[in-house]
Amino acid sequence: MSKVKGQRSKVRCSAKINWFLNVEDLRSDEYHQLQTFMQCVSIYDTIHLKSIDDDIIELIDYDNKCRCLPEHNIIVKAARKLKKIFNIKSGVSISIEKNIPVCAGLGGGSSNAAAVLKALISLWHINVSDNNLNKIAVSIGADVPFFLETNAGICEGIGEKIVKVKAKIYHLVLWNPDVQLSTISVYKQFDQKKRKRREICEFIKAYSSGDLSVIAKEIWNNLAFAAEELFPELKKMKETCVVNGAIASWISGSGPTVISLCADAGAAKKLADKLREENNTDFICECTTE
Repeated sequence: MSKVKGQRSKVRCSAKINWFLNVEDLRSDEYHQLQTFMQCVSIYDTIHLKSIDDDIIELIDYDNKCRCLPEHNIIVKAARKLKKIFNIKSGVSISIEKNIPVCAGLGGGSSNAAAVLKALISLWHINVSDNNLNKIAVSIGADVPFFLETNAGICEGIGEKIVKVKAKIYHLVLWNPDVQLSTISVYKQFDQKKRKRREICEFIKAYSSGDLSVIAKEIWNNLAFAAEELFPELKKMKETCVVNGAIASWISGSGPTVISLCADAGAAKKLADKLREENNTDFICECTTE
């Protein structure tokens, strides 16, 4: 984050992918216990904030890419939560340049919320411990603590227990069809039957080794079974990516974004160009992990 004139700030918010996701049964508190390995990728939203005297939270989404009313946006939820907890009397005007697809399994909303929390703590001169900030973050969204703490890590519980992992750079292609899958609907579908599970330890070994062929074998997402049941086209999308050179292809989070692991930048560009030729209305881009 960079501050401008003390009362303005500009933040860049990364998307994330799930290399590994193991969701367990529904808990008594209506949350799912999970174990996941997430990493930020080089696709970003940009958020501008300006502290104002009026006691309001204003969100400007110029292109309406958030696809929801401002009062329902997780950005506004985060700002209001912080304002209420610390009894802040001033307000803030927030504008967003949205590039990360919404309802895509890429954590764009959670990334936005985390960035806004950090920016407002600075703008409003709030003194808060990391532990208390984590509690605030998880009350806003399960993925929000991840974006506050690291760019690569194992997340457990409902996402609030985080172990940082040394990040490695890999080349990817992200393909998001012009379809939205709500996280709630995917989890409801997940709960319809028993799902297979794996342990994360073998994936972490593979990831750290840097051997792409080994990594490909250990990538896992059991929530993807539910996403594919709701949107069967996802299976064909993954197959298309592999046929056209991807070392591995899988679904991030609750989907419907399909991620492809590629050998290098050239291979990623070649795959992305091929996909764009045949799916020119979809969101398709090459990127790297961070």
